[in-house]
Amino acid sequence: MAAYPDRLIESLVLKAVEPASLELSLRTAGRVEQDRERLHGLWKQRQERAEYQTDRARRQYDAVDPENRLVARELERQWEQKLAERRRLMEDYDRFRAEQPRHLSASDRERIATLAADLPGLWRYPTTTGGDRLAIVRLLIERVELTRAGESERVDVVIHWRGGTVTRHAIRQGLRTYHSLGGLARLRERILELRGEGRTADAIAERLDREGYRAARGDGFTGDLVRQLLARFGRTGVPAGVRDANDLPGPGEWWLPALAAELGVKPIVVHRWRWSGWLYARHLRGENGRWIVWADAAEVGRLRRLRAFEIEYHGRRTPPPDLTSRPSRPGDQGLTTCLQSGGE
Repeated sequence: MAAYPDRLIESLVLKAVEPASLELSLRTAGRVEQDRERLHGLWKQRQERAEYQTDRARRQYDAVDPENRLVARELERQWEQKLAERRRLMEDYDRFRAEQPRHLSASDRERIATLAADLPGLWRYPTTTGGDRLAIVRLLIERVELTRAGESERVDVVIHWRGGTVTRHAIRQGLRTYHSLGGLARLRERILELRGEGRTADAIAERLDREGYRAARGDGFTGDLVRQLLARFGRTGVPAGVRDANDLPGPGEWWLPALAAELGVKPIVVHRWRWSGWLYARHLRGENGRWIVWADAAEVGRLRRLRAFEIEYHGRRTPPPDLTSRPSRPGDQGLTTCLQSGGE
């Protein structure tokens, strides 16, 4: 349960410390200068030690008996070595002073102020550890109480701030299953309604997110998740645009690809007949809704003869009326005649 309450507490803590950003920047600038002053002090100690060691080597060289040439040469070498070490130390210190002067420049102070103003950025900065964040939270918050509303996704959060203030909040916590999801019936109804309008799973997911619905785990919807829910609701294999059983193929009706397979032709051939007004067809809802074609046994026979005529004459002759005229259908099939010249 930690992730969602943590995000809430993080946002509240950042909001609470936001007014302190100016003071934070001033303290940070002062702390940086103190640290630099300490480092400069260390460099000074190193310089003093180098000066002492160089002076000591010189005094030892001056004190040696010149006739003791072997000892004199060794002491002279040690003195030159200390001189070289002191020179390198001074060069290193010069570079350090150029990179980190004792006092911050105006640009340095401006950069610190910008960073302090961006508290969320500092909070999430890679060098800010979990221990750092926890320490800040403990300075502001005494304790947090979490209570789930039954088995639903709602979690009530009570925050006891140091100083006595108590604030109450409500968040949504992801669930493992949809069984306990509040508003599941409403979600189911909306998904089936959108599916009945002919929307694809991806389009349904986008619409649910836009309308404020949330999945069981608290995240947004995806096309795959909508397809899983359709299976859960018993709508596996049911095309988009089907609202109830009346939208499915009835007596003597075929899904257009199924009729094409029965006739041994490609679906585009049946679509061409549909465009020409040579058969009865109806379209399911939605931009990509599927087509249903009425063709009883006698109609299937007519369509076979129509296709045989087209093959024989290679489409160079117009089929006779007895092959292109739609027969009367027994009863009202509730079909709309498709006479348009466009296609899917």
